[in-house]
Amino acid sequence: MLTLWLAVRTQWRAGGVGLVGLDYIAVQHEADRLGIDLLPPAMDKIRALEAHELRRQQEGRAKQAEAAVKQGTIA
Repeated sequence: MLTLWLAVRTQWRAGGVGLVGLDYIAVQHEADRLGIDLLPPAMDKIRALEAHELRRQQEGRAKQAEAAVKQGTIA
């Protein structure tokens, strides 16, 4: 599963608020290319890694916003 994660870790959908989620079409394509069957347990692992990364990104944005408020760069 690590091989698949490393292959897709840059394949994110993004919106106005930053990362939204993995591009599952790209995940499926890479899994096929690597010969990995995306059975439910495998997708559960990918989704868990995705959720972890989204939380990490959200925490980073929150810290940046707090720092900006403390510095007075935003109200």
